[in-house]
Amino acid sequence: MTGDNGENSDFELYTEKVVLNPRVKYKKLIRIVRIIVIIIWILAAIILLYKLVWPKIKAKIIEKNTEVIYIEKDDYEDYFDDQYSEDDIPDIGDDYDSALNNLKSMVDACKLSVVTIDYKYNDLESELGDNSANQMPGVIVGHVNSEYLIITSASVRDKNDKDVELVVNFSDSSQVVLSQVYTLEELGLSLYKFSDSAISVNIRDSLKVATLGNSYVLDQGDMLIFVGKLHSSVDTINYCTITSLSTKIAIDHNFEILETNVAKTSGDYGFLYNSSGALVGITYESENATVKALGLSDLKWIIEEMINNQGVMYCGIEGQNITDELAEKYSLPTGVYISSVEINSPAYLAGLQAGDVIVEVDGKSLLTIQEFSEKLYQKSDGDVMEITVKRKGKDSLQMITFDVTVKRK
Repeated sequence: MTGDNGENSDFELYTEKVVLNPRVKYKKLIRIVRIIVIIIWILAAIILLYKLVWPKIKAKIIEKNTEVIYIEKDDYEDYFDDQYSEDDIPDIGDDYDSALNNLKSMVDACKLSVVTIDYKYNDLESELGDNSANQMPGVIVGHVNSEYLIITSASVRDKNDKDVELVVNFSDSSQVVLSQVYTLEELGLSLYKFSDSAISVNIRDSLKVATLGNSYVLDQGDMLIFVGKLHSSVDTINYCTITSLSTKIAIDHNFEILETNVAKTSGDYGFLYNSSGALVGITYESENATVKALGLSDLKWIIEEMINNQGVMYCGIEGQNITDELAEKYSLPTGVYISSVEINSPAYLAGLQAGDVIVEVDGKSLLTIQEFSEKLYQKSDGDVMEITVKRKGKDSLQMITFDVTVKRK
């Protein structure tokens, strides 16, 4: 460059260094990070929704695809009714011979619903031994969701350990392993199941779900069929007569007891059928020398609960019906007299006491322990049952309502 004086002059070149904004410089990286964060948030939301919502959706799907068994219940009023209809009373004929012949004609049909439960041992010494005494009969009470459901004695659990499998023996020498569903110790009942896909079509065609009959219409002198185990023989058929009827008091229920004239030994177990081939009694262990059975009408709610919900609802009282005669004799209201309350049971924690008389449940009048059981078994785990009682006060009966939170055993 030429200056004013004509001489060349050098000038320094001033330059400005351009620094990019970090947002611009790392624009691509920031975008990638944002995308990753968004993905993480979406995944977290999906996981959270899965944990919160999916169990409910899954339960709904299972509920929709799961068949629920319903057992028609019997009217307890039949128990008091002296004038039964012809439809209620099986026609067993006018004399012993015709009654016996009628029973004989139903034997084969009854046997189709009874199976033999055995133990499958895993060591040669036990397998070669005589295991016939360990065998136990079971009765098929349902075929639900491709599974057969069997009621048997709770005593079969005693040997059902890791070294022994519980199986059902069939006529073609095949076996199928049972899995336990539920055991009710106080009644000596166990419910087991096995898949129908585990047996052949021929065996499946030979099985029958027992028809559940009405035991309330039975009376002294009625003749029945016994199918089951007698004197260590597991495949026994006998004809018997009801010699007496009584009541067994149990927790949250009373059970009709059918006592027969069939002699038994310890460990015997079986099922009673009427002349129509319907199951009307399940025997239980007792010290009596003759077979005693629980009337099936009082077991229907329990069997239904065991099958559908794998348990039974629990309140915790022992009660007895107060008839009009007892009410008048002891100046008590009609209802259910609480004879005892189990410690730490839902009833105990709510404040119910022995001596209370239950007169209402959920605002509706109640007269029998059978009605109480029916209402209890309609509840779900954690439901509140409003129980109104009349309790003796100093001068009069007091009406008190308790909120009892029932639970499943």
